[in-house]
Amino acid sequence: MQARTAFDAAREVIGQADEPLLRGSLDINLAAVVALEGNWRASVTLLESALTHLQRTHQPRLIANARTNLGYSLLRLGEMQRAKAVLKIGLAEARACEVLLVEASTLETLGELSFLQGDFTTAVSLLRQALEMMRATRVSFNLAQAQITWGRCLLLIGKSAQAAEAFQTSLETSEHIGDARGQAAARLWLAEARLTSAASAQQLLNTARAEVEQLVNAPLLGHLRELSARVALLNGQQSEAIRQFKQAASIHEMTGDRYRAAVASYHLGLAYLQVGDTARAAEALERTRTACREMTAIPLLELTETALQQLTAVSVPAPAHEPQAEQIVAALTRLLEANFSRELLLHEFSSILHREFDIAPVILLQQAAREEWTPLVYQGCTGQEARDSARQLQRRGRTGERGEILTLRSGERLALQFGPRGEDFSESLLRLFVTHLEIGLERRRWQRETAAAPALDPVALASHQLALPGLVYNSAVMRRIAEQVHSIRSSSIVVLITGESGTGKELVARAIHTLSTRAKRPFATFNCAATPRELIESQLFGHRRGAFTGAVTESVGIIGEADKGTLFLDEIGEMSREIQPKLLRFLQDGEVQRVGHTSAHKVDVRVIAAT
Repeated sequence: MQARTAFDAAREVIGQADEPLLRGSLDINLAAVVALEGNWRASVTLLESALTHLQRTHQPRLIANARTNLGYSLLRLGEMQRAKAVLKIGLAEARACEVLLVEASTLETLGELSFLQGDFTTAVSLLRQALEMMRATRVSFNLAQAQITWGRCLLLIGKSAQAAEAFQTSLETSEHIGDARGQAAARLWLAEARLTSAASAQQLLNTARAEVEQLVNAPLLGHLRELSARVALLNGQQSEAIRQFKQAASIHEMTGDRYRAAVASYHLGLAYLQVGDTARAAEALERTRTACREMTAIPLLELTETALQQLTAVSVPAPAHEPQAEQIVAALTRLLEANFSRELLLHEFSSILHREFDIAPVILLQQAAREEWTPLVYQGCTGQEARDSARQLQRRGRTGERGEILTLRSGERLALQFGPRGEDFSESLLRLFVTHLEIGLERRRWQRETAAAPALDPVALASHQLALPGLVYNSAVMRRIAEQVHSIRSSSIVVLITGESGTGKELVARAIHTLSTRAKRPFATFNCAATPRELIESQLFGHRRGAFTGAVTESVGIIGEADKGTLFLDEIGEMSREIQPKLLRFLQDGEVQRVGHTSAHKVDVRVIAAT
C-alpha cells in the first residue's frame, strides 16, 4: 500500500511532462506492485505501457526487465503462446546486455511454462540453469521464488519429498530476508507437498492462514482456500470442501490466473464426483478441459480427461436435490468470507447468482459522478451485452430486454441487472443476497475510511457511537456489546462469546483483538468441532518431531503460533473431555506441554472462546 501511494505521488509529480524513462520505470514498478497483489491484467497493461515509453530510450536493461515481467504476467493470464514469444525476445535482450538476474528470471518463467505444458525435460534443464544463476547473483528474494517454481515442477513430476525440500528451502530463505509474502507462499506449497498427511498439512495451513489474513493477498488466499478444501476432503467434509473449492476458483478467476482457476475447478469436479453429483462434476470438469486445451496445459488436461472417463464409466445414481436451505447457507457463507476485498465481494455475488441459481445475465454496474454507467462484473453474457446494459441503465429504465435492474443502497453508485429468475429464487431471497452485498460493501467502505482517519481519543470515543472493526450495526443490543468490547480491550481477560450460528461471534472476537494492545500480534483460530479428536492435542499444543506417525516436523501448535497474541477457540463446547485438563493448565498457568515433550513451555496468549 505504501509503495503504491509513493508511485501514485510520483506519477502526479511527472504530470504531462515528456519523460519516457521516468514513465517507463514508474510503470515497471507499479506493475510489480499490482502483480504481487494478483492483478495480472493491470500488470500487463502497465508493462505494455512501460515498453512503449522505454523504446524511446537507450535502456536495454530496463526493456529486457519489462519484457520478462510481461511474459510472466501473460503466463498467469493463460496466454501461453504469447507469453512464450515475449519471453524468448526478453531472453535474447537480457543476454545481449548481460543482465544475469533478468536472464535467470526469464529462464525460470520459461521453465514454468514448460512444465505446465508437460515438457518436463526442458523444464528441469531451464530451472536448474535459473537456480544456478540466481545463486551466483545472491539476490535472495528471486532465489526464494525460483525455489518455489522448482518445487512445483517436482510436485507435478510426482517427487513430493524433493518438492517439500525445495519449498522448505524457500521458506527458510524468505524468513532470513523477512519476506512475509514469500514465507506464506512457501508454507502453502509445503502444505500441498505434504497432503498425504492431513495432520501435517493442517498444521502448516493454520500458520499460513494467519499470515495470509494479515497480508490481504488474493493469490495466496485462493491457494489457501484450495488447500483447505483438499484437507477437508481428506477428513470426509465434502460440503465444506465444495464450498471452499468454489471460492478458490472464484478468487483465481477474479485475479485472472487462468491455470490456478482450472486447478480449483478440477478439484471441485472430483469433490462433486465423490458425493455422486455427476451433473455438477461434469460441468466443473468440462470447464477445466476447455481451459486446459486453450492453454495447452497437458498434465492437468490428462488428469481431467481421466476424471471425465471415470464419470461416464461409473454409473452413479443421481443425488437428491440439495435442500435449498443448505444451498443458501453455503452461498451466504461464501459471500461473508469474500469480504476480503471489494473486488472479490462483487465477483462472488455475481458468481453465486449465476452458477448456483442459474440466473443469466448477472451484471454489476457503477456510475461515477455525472458520468455514464460502466459494467464492473458480469457473468452469463458477453462484454458487449454488459455495455449495452450500461447504456440501458443510462436511460433510467427499471426493466429492459435482458431483465430487471435494481439500484443498490450503498455508499457507492452501483446497480444490479439480472435475467429471469426461477420459481425457487423468490423476491425475498434476492433481497437477502442483495442486503448481504450492501452490508459487505458498507463494511469495506467503513474499513477504508477508518484506516485513513486519525484514531479517536478516549473522550471522543465516549461521545460517539462505539465502532467495532468489521461489523456494521445500529441496534441497542449491539451497542451494548460494543461497550462491553471496548471496556475489556485493554485487559487480557478470557472472554466467552455465545450466540446462534451466523450471528458474528468470530467477528466480535476479531474486533476484541483488533482493539486490544495485541492487535499487531497473531490472531489464531481453532475450530474444536471441525478437527478430528485424535488430532486436537497435537494441533492445539504442538508436538515433537517423530512423536507419532506423520509428525515429520517440529510443531509449536496453534497456541504456540498465537504467542503474544490472541487465540480464538470456536465451538468450545465440542472440546473432548480428554483435552480439557491440559487446556485448564494452559488457562491457569500459561503453560503447554507438547506431544512427545517432557517439559512445559510458557506462552502469553489471550483466549477468546465461542459456543
